[in-house]
Amino acid sequence: MYKRLFPGLLILAALVIGSVAIAIEPDGRVAFRFLWPDRKDGDPDAPRLRLTMTAVTQLADVHLVAMIPSGVGISVRDGAAGGSWPTDGLAIGDLAAGKTFVVEFDIAKPPQGGGIVSFILEATSEGRAVREGVGVPVGVPGTEPTLRNGAVEFPASSPDPAP
Repeated sequence: MYKRLFPGLLILAALVIGSVAIAIEPDGRVAFRFLWPDRKDGDPDAPRLRLTMTAVTQLADVHLVAMIPSGVGISVRDGAAGGSWPTDGLAIGDLAAGKTFVVEFDIAKPPQGGGIVSFILEATSEGRAVREGVGVPVGVPGTEPTLRNGAVEFPASSPDPAP
């Protein structure tokens, strides 16, 4: 009995050690949070978006760019840059580790459908390029389904690569 128990314990120990090693993966150099501060239960179309970025490590030459799907309008609220979204992005500067930067946007959602606005932070940290981002759903992203014979159908592919 003991001859079969020892190899089983070794296998179990290897699995536990392996799962612990996988579970402690780094989170990245930037923590993103987004919030629709004006959203109420009955109003899903709140126009103001707050994007919060917290540097985990020292970041230099920080630049925020956005990939905006067609039909979605975005402009920076007064403060950081104020006005329409700059075509080359928003220059933030340097962020110390633990420092938080907040940007608020006015979002014009499309009357129908929607998309994912991708905010990408580009910077350098200890001489290495950093590129991290977050996707924010605006409106109702995705393809509108078709109701046919009581079943909801979605097309197999979309001509637009963005959802």
